[in-house]
Amino acid sequence: KDGYTINAYDPDEHLFLAHTSVEKGCNELSSFPKILQYLVLEGNLCTFDAAYCFDSVMQRILNAKADYCVALKANQPTWQKTAEKLFSSRYPSTESVSKVDKSRGYVETYRAWVSHKTSEIDAPGLSSVIKVETEPLSEEDHRLQTRYYLSSRKASPEE
Repeated sequence: KDGYTINAYDPDEHLFLAHTSVEKGCNELSSFPKILQYLVLEGNLCTFDAAYCFDSVMQRILNAKADYCVALKANQPTWQKTAEKLFSSRYPSTESVSKVDKSRGYVETYRAWVSHKTSEIDAPGLSSVIKVETEPLSEEDHRLQTRYYLSSRKASPEE
């Protein structure tokens, strides 16, 4: 990939906080430390897609006295399978919530579960494993999507 950047974005303020170029022949992770030097993370929750689901990223966030919430996908297959098992009927989660969202111009149902049984996933500072299901409610689209997240914050399903 040539000529692209990574950004730190504050969704509450709708503001880009910092950005940096990714060097030719490198991936985003190699530029991640550069962008961190411009940010004061202490006390904040930093969210990341699955490309950042690595011990080193999580530890950097914790070292900055912040919390992380990172998407979990096939790039961490052992953690992914363990998370799926946490929410199976054999291992019930402790908290859940369901809501309907109409804010994006269509109706979508969200269901979220949180488990604080994190001992089987060896991620730095892990406090919560989160499962989120979304399903658009339209006649033409009923695709149920399931996503998993790891968080150092003791989360609740409402978050």
